[in-house]
Amino acid sequence: MPISFAPMRYCAAAGLVMGTLAACAVGTQFMRPPEGVVRLGETTRAQLEARLGAPDREQRYRQDTLQARLVDYTYSNDSETAKMANSLCIRSLSFVLVEDVVFAELFTSSCASDHTDFDDRRAGDIVKGTTRCDDVIAMLGRPAYRAIHPVAKEKGNIDIGYRFLYPKRPLLQLNMYEKALGIVCDADGVVKEVSLTEAGDR
Repeated sequence: MPISFAPMRYCAAAGLVMGTLAACAVGTQFMRPPEGVVRLGETTRAQLEARLGAPDREQRYRQDTLQARLVDYTYSNDSETAKMANSLCIRSLSFVLVEDVVFAELFTSSCASDHTDFDDRRAGDIVKGTTRCDDVIAMLGRPAYRAIHPVAKEKGNIDIGYRFLYPKRPLLQLNMYEKALGIVCDADGVVKEVSLTEAGDR
C-alpha cells in the first residue's frame, strides 16, 4: 500500500477476542475524539491522556528510518451489537508519536454504533492526479487513518485511509476479515496514490 497503517491492529483484535471469551468486556470503554480535536503535528501525548486516559498498550514504532512510539486504546464487548452478523464488537484507536507529539492516528471499529465500514466499490471512482482528497472524504466519510510527515513519507503529503476489520464466529478460530483503502494526498490536495486491499472471507 502507498501508506503504512499503524501496526498491531490485527494482533490487538485477536487478543481482545481471546479476552472476551472469558469476560463480557475487555479494555476500557472510550469515545473517538470529534474531528478537529486531534491536530496532527500539534497535539501532545499529555493532551491525549487528559482526554482518553493512559493507553492500554505502548510500544516502539519503526517505519524505515523513523523511530517513534505507538500508543493504543482498545475495547471489546460481547454484549454490544456488532456491525456484521455473527461477529464481535471491537474498537481501537492508535496514535504514532514523535517526541510526544501526534503525527498519525488510526481508528477502527466493528461495532454497530461507530463502525468504520466503507463502500469499497467507490475505490474505482478515485483517479490519481484528478480526484481531490476532499471529494474522497465527501464520498466515503471521515477517514479512519490520517498521517503527516514524518509518518507520511514526503513532506507536504497527507496520508488518509479507510479500514474495517472484524472477527467471525466461532471466535476460537480467530477468523478475521479486513479491507483497507489507502490514499496519498499531495500538497495541493489531489490524490497522488491509491490502493485497495482485502484479506479473509467476508
